[in-house]
Amino acid sequence: MTLRTCDIAAALGADPTLVSRWRRRGMPDDSMASVQAWHAANIKPRRRISTRTGYTRTAAPAVAEHHADGVELAPDSLTKQLLAARVLREQSEADAAAIRLAELRKEVVRVDEVLRTWGVLLGQVRQSLLNLPSRVAPLIPPEAPPSAVQLLIEREVWQILEELSRGAEQAEVHGGSVAC
Repeated sequence: MTLRTCDIAAALGADPTLVSRWRRRGMPDDSMASVQAWHAANIKPRRRISTRTGYTRTAAPAVAEHHADGVELAPDSLTKQLLAARVLREQSEADAAAIRLAELRKEVVRVDEVLRTWGVLLGQVRQSLLNLPSRVAPLIPPEAPPSAVQLLIEREVWQILEELSRGAEQAEVHGGSVAC
């Protein structure tokens, strides 16, 4: 009478897929005693092969091992990979926390906020410069000398620059948002 794979797996504390591999490698299945004797003789103590990842994990001394498929694995390769992944994750989490803290302290700003603020400011500059001729034209008398026209234009340009400067100061006070 042959034993069922799930019964052998339960008795050995192993995965049924692994028991199937052992059967292909020659494990007897006529009695539980012969299964346990074969397991003790052919499977390294404290050695586990994960069927999910395919890696070998062992608590035995570091020696090169072979996976059931014949692929040689470095000692503790899974442990090293997991450690490296954990270190990388912790470094990236620390970097993200440092960026969040710098944002809260107003030491750094987001690129999209800077672009939005500059876009608004440049739009205001453009609109003010486009309005300059219509603002200056009524102020210039028809027979005005060129020096008077220059003085009026300079005064209007300075007024525009002061308005834009107040808008930039308000943007700093209000956290980057500029009112149109």
